[in-house]
Amino acid sequence: MRFRTVLVVFAVISAIDGVLAIVAPQAFLHAIWPARQMADAALFVSGWGACLLALSAMAWTNRNAQDPFVCRSISQSLFVYFSIAAAVWLADALSIGWTILSAVTFIGLAAFATAFGYLRVRLSSIRRVA
Repeated sequence: MRFRTVLVVFAVISAIDGVLAIVAPQAFLHAIWPARQMADAALFVSGWGACLLALSAMAWTNRNAQDPFVCRSISQSLFVYFSIAAAVWLADALSIGWTILSAVTFIGLAAFATAFGYLRVRLSSIRRVA
């Protein structure tokens, strides 16, 4: 598993999800959480889409990073994000139920948490040669 490959896959998926969440927040919300159709939920989904686009841009612009510190920092940050997001997503889905898209989202969150956790550990063994 290569750092660049994981960042590119993440950047593309996050960009697509981010644009969908901003352009069609109600449809996005209904596909993931049909039981949550509150008035303010669409605003939350649009904000989440903006965050996904920001993370996508960060991943894309750093896909060719070579500095071990930068790679470890990015891996650590995204590992923390995905680990917490997967745990919260799981707790929420267990309380309100699953949809196909919510299950796929959870699998994606857990997979990225695993990938970035693995990369963080693997990159820890690489020391910068001065």
